[in-house]
Amino acid sequence: AVVSTQSTGGHPSLRCGDAVLLLENWRDDMHNSIILIESEFPFATTLAPFLPMAMRSYFCPIDPSINYAQASKLIKDIRPKTVVTSPTYFRAPVSHPNRTDLILVSDSDVVELGVGETANLPQPQSVINVELSMDQLENLNMQPLKTNDGYQLVSHIAGVLKARDNKPALGPPITSSA
Repeated sequence: AVVSTQSTGGHPSLRCGDAVLLLENWRDDMHNSIILIESEFPFATTLAPFLPMAMRSYFCPIDPSINYAQASKLIKDIRPKTVVTSPTYFRAPVSHPNRTDLILVSDSDVVELGVGETANLPQPQSVINVELSMDQLENLNMQPLKTNDGYQLVSHIAGVLKARDNKPALGPPITSSA
């Protein structure tokens, strides 16, 4: 399940509304995710009262004031391999078929994703090496996991992923001060 404060009637701060109850009930399942899109609310502070949590969290701030020309320029400048968007953004509105200024322009591959649809997107890299501290290594609780190839040892680890000079490292998890 993916939690959206817009669809649940919650507030983007996650301090009131239905999103609070959903997070409390869903935060312990690693198959759930939350995507925070409000740039005005700090990611770590917003999630702090719900930590620790197994739920995956993502911060993807969205600027609602961007127009089609700016979005097309942004896509051209960053040259993504794939653009995922609503099908409506690459077509003129039905009511104004000649309004080409209301169409996104992209040389990238486009995946059109409608309401309730899912898409499998290629992942450029499925595994990265991350530096762990000795304290983190000593606290790992390794468990066997049966796979098609036999068994592998796995462990859950929480922390803040930091990257500097293209070298990812896992820092200590954010803890709630409440």
